[in-house]
Amino acid sequence: MSRFTSGLWGLSLLCAAQVALSQPAVLDDFERDNSVSWTWSGPGRLSTAPGHAPDCEGQRVMRVETTAELRGTDMWWGELRLTPPPVTDWRPYHFLSVWVRALGGRRVHSLGLYAENGANRLESHHVVLPRDQWTRVVYPITHLVRDNISVFFFSHGAAGGLPGEALDEVYEFDNLMLEGGPPADMGGWAVAPGKASFAHCGYRPEEPKRVLFPPETRGPIALRRADGYEVRNLRAEQDAFGNLAVDLTDLREPGQYVVEAGNVKTEPFAVGSDAWQEPARAVVRFIYLMRCGGTVEDSKVGHGPCHLDNCKPAIADNINERQWPLAKKHLEMLGDWMDLVGGWHDAGIIDQYTGNTGLMTYALAWLAQVQPEVGAEALEEAKWGGQWLVKATLPTGEMVGDSGGQVRWTDNIPRTADDRTVNVAGSWPDHAMKAVAGMARLAVLVRESDERLHMDLVTAVRRAIRHYAADVFPGYMEDTYHFNSWGALAGAEAYAATGDDVARQFALSNLARLVECQDQGTGEGSGFFYERVDRKHPYRFPDGQGVGVLALVRAYEVFHDHEQASTWREAVRLWCDGYAVPMSKFAGAYRIVAFGLYDTGEDQAYRGEESWWARPWDPKVFAAWQPATGELRLGGRRVRVFGAHYGGNNRHLCMTAAALGAAARLLGRQDLTDLAAEQLQWVTGHNPLSQCLISHVGHRSPLAYQPIIGDVHGSMYQGIGSQNGDDPFLSPNCYYTQKEIWGICGGTYLLAVAAR
Repeated sequence: MSRFTSGLWGLSLLCAAQVALSQPAVLDDFERDNSVSWTWSGPGRLSTAPGHAPDCEGQRVMRVETTAELRGTDMWWGELRLTPPPVTDWRPYHFLSVWVRALGGRRVHSLGLYAENGANRLESHHVVLPRDQWTRVVYPITHLVRDNISVFFFSHGAAGGLPGEALDEVYEFDNLMLEGGPPADMGGWAVAPGKASFAHCGYRPEEPKRVLFPPETRGPIALRRADGYEVRNLRAEQDAFGNLAVDLTDLREPGQYVVEAGNVKTEPFAVGSDAWQEPARAVVRFIYLMRCGGTVEDSKVGHGPCHLDNCKPAIADNINERQWPLAKKHLEMLGDWMDLVGGWHDAGIIDQYTGNTGLMTYALAWLAQVQPEVGAEALEEAKWGGQWLVKATLPTGEMVGDSGGQVRWTDNIPRTADDRTVNVAGSWPDHAMKAVAGMARLAVLVRESDERLHMDLVTAVRRAIRHYAADVFPGYMEDTYHFNSWGALAGAEAYAATGDDVARQFALSNLARLVECQDQGTGEGSGFFYERVDRKHPYRFPDGQGVGVLALVRAYEVFHDHEQASTWREAVRLWCDGYAVPMSKFAGAYRIVAFGLYDTGEDQAYRGEESWWARPWDPKVFAAWQPATGELRLGGRRVRVFGAHYGGNNRHLCMTAAALGAAARLLGRQDLTDLAAEQLQWVTGHNPLSQCLISHVGHRSPLAYQPIIGDVHGSMYQGIGSQNGDDPFLSPNCYYTQKEIWGICGGTYLLAVAAR
């Protein structure tokens, strides 16, 4: 049985074990001779056919036979619509289930579900279906006013097939049901009933080790070896959210352990110096599985060389020539085709992004440099990314923004109609700096072992740094914290790789502006970074404030004899003591660093009703802050634990962990090393759901939003988001803002592991 199927059965068994709130309601058992109540909007035909799914009575199923077609840049197979459903009041129900079998030639079959009530739409729930196998799909019903349902439909914008792969699709459906059971939403900070919150992949001997049990847990608490031998009894304290918190930090002896409290216990976890290796290896493997332009060996998502026909250079018709002054020049230089074969697919689709590739290359190169246990695998992937970044560096020194734009496979023959496009207007400067940092760090690593790649990387780094120093900086983005932080890091890495004075001056100029962006107050609630010098508004990007700290630490290492080195060191200390450490106090025994600070005028954002950027056009928001009043405050500022716009906070936590790890080395502080470890423990299971947020790692991981490529081992989700402003929430549906896979998520995780 596939992992997907077993996971669905696990959910259905859980529901069956609970007290149902209502009897199931049949929306359709498809036992009639025609499908008159359903409509099909795509090519092909809709019919009923003989057959039935497992455990289903009756002799008929509904069948859709279709061939995918190209609509714009997407492959599309249509919508299967039931209007109106026979039951329109869904308030007594929390789940919708259907048996599905996907046939046809495609290697990945994917299905999305939607329901509407006026302006309300059930968030999309995508599932990846095994080929030619009946699967019972259970859709949790969330975020919808569930009476007067007006329409219900299945849909999916599918990717095209591999060369020679049939695009025919056949879907068969049986027993579409509404089901009772408990609400699926997870809110609050209490550990899920019946679960223990712990790091599934284990702990290094010197790390903090906390295990949390739900508030209602009763009975003695014992530490046992995995073979059942009891080590000792334990005491627990109640944390801020009512959980029973057990501290095992003094457990240093390597081995496999279980903690048991009443009728709740952990799965076995390890204590050992290699506790980080399983998730790190899985993420490196995930990046390999996302390779574009080469053979990928894997039973589920493997394929031969793809996208060998990259790419048609293009720019937008309404390009802003001030913002992208070299766009038209690039078109003239490149002609009708550009070699961008290689790199990685990203975001669960098959496009590519320069900034994400740069960050992943940087993380892999750093990991290969400092962690020999995974060095060989990490280095090979770093080289794969670095080679693509060299190609993505235009002759002018600009970086391409992205390539793809057409989420489908191609015929691998250059200069044919299905060639993908590449944006040659130029990359956003901060994304270009990620690419420069990645190439520079890799160049140092391969200096002795791969002379040709080393020279290619150094040439591209020099070209890019000179372009951004002379043509872009100072320029239209010179004062933003995000550009200054990545610019300082890229400049320092470029100087380490090339020794060029232009890279040195570029780094120092960005470092000066970065320090100017820092709040210089004292005590808790200080030390954070502003959006920019003239916008006194805390910087809240999903990557968090950690990039600037990484840049300051790296600058101290590269320019240690500079007269400003002590200033950079103090800026790092101020961020740690004024911001990061105090911000961890709002998470109880989980100890994760909160997402960001908000002004009292940002009540909508504080409640989770708006995105993290919180009305950036409002002059009041960007004014210097006055002391605020409110229930939850830190130095007069509101605290928000989770981000909203991009959903989960895995990238934020991992970049924070990387910054804390780097700061711990610079400042020689164990407390920062401990706090860095606790950010990563959240990712691997020490969270209210006790789920590892890396696919197929640990004891439980959620189904991901990945409708194109399929189920990718080691993919890291965007993570647990927010509900009602502060409550952690991981949608039970495959919702992209929390469960989409991005290379950048895995990249920040590897950054944090490299910095440990």
